Amino acid sequence: MNDDGDDAEKEAIARLAAHFDYALSDTALFRQKLSTEIGLDENNTISQSETALQTSIVGSLSMKAAFRVKHVSDAPAGTDKTDTETSLSLLYGF
Repeated sequence: MNDDGDDAEKEAIARLAAHFDYALSDTALFRQKLSTEIGLDENNTISQSETALQTSIVGSLSMKAAFRVKHVSDAPAGTDKTDTETSLSLLYGF
């Protein structure tokens, strides 16, 4: 920590990411997102994945069901390294 109260950490990272969309039909879309960030000094890795299904309901209104996983290789003590999230969203496109 610096004397001026700034406790920010500075480190170079490498980021890899991929995004895949597949049209199941005219109104349904399968989507997969993957990303990994690697800290080059501390070698800490954060990996994330989102798998989603999006479908049109009517007009500009659609629904999205998604499952996300986030893994941190060097998580703080007393916490899980992996978090999961399930979501159901209503989307309006304009």
